[in-house]
Amino acid sequence: MMNSINKQRKDIVEVAYRAKQGHLSSSMSVLEILNVLYKRIITFDSADPDSINNDKVILSKGHAALAQYAILHELGVITKEQFFSYSKFDSMLGEHPDRNKVPGICVSTGSLGHGLPNGVGIAAGYKAQSMKNKVYVIIGDGEANEGTVWEAAAVAAQLELDNLVCVADDNNSASHMPDLGDKFSAFGWDVINLKQGHDLELIEKALSTEHHRPLFVWAHTIKGYGCKIMENDPEGWHHHVISESEYNQLMEELS
Repeated sequence: MMNSINKQRKDIVEVAYRAKQGHLSSSMSVLEILNVLYKRIITFDSADPDSINNDKVILSKGHAALAQYAILHELGVITKEQFFSYSKFDSMLGEHPDRNKVPGICVSTGSLGHGLPNGVGIAAGYKAQSMKNKVYVIIGDGEANEGTVWEAAAVAAQLELDNLVCVADDNNSASHMPDLGDKFSAFGWDVINLKQGHDLELIEKALSTEHHRPLFVWAHTIKGYGCKIMENDPEGWHHHVISESEYNQLMEELS
């Protein structure tokens, strides 16, 4: 899987370089989590990405959409032409995912704080219909400032949604946040503190953990992971136009 993730990083750089925009460092921090989800955890039919039988992945930190697009491209849900049309005027792939345009996207995200409330609603609907589907929501640590996150967390615990998993891609964007694990635990969730959020085996183990309440996985990640130039200046690369020299440096590093 590591080889395919490295190729995704190269593809993301290539696409963002051509588009002259993109949230690079945030996309890089969440790649391992998304790859484990799509390839080892969820039920997902790439030939029918909107199937009612599929589990749902909601990228609430929608500005990292390039990571999700790269995986959907590898899985054959998005064609090469569609992937490399990113952010063009007539492209279905915008800087944030649109459920009305992109196959396999169940919730449009962008404005932070809405992914988890949507996930709670979907998970509750599955429970009401006695369906076995699970819902996985990925939030950012900065996004946890949003009150809607905690309103949703309270409702999920009250409804005992054991089919709901929330993963925090904590890439230290909001260093002032309190202990997220303690907070979700106080709201009635099972909590796993994943200190190595880029370790594929540990990610899989955390996401496979049996739970009888909603599960929160606190994944500690590195913003810009896999690209030293981004790791050394994570905020500068949050939304960045790649220069030709930077492009060449990144491609050499990722080769």
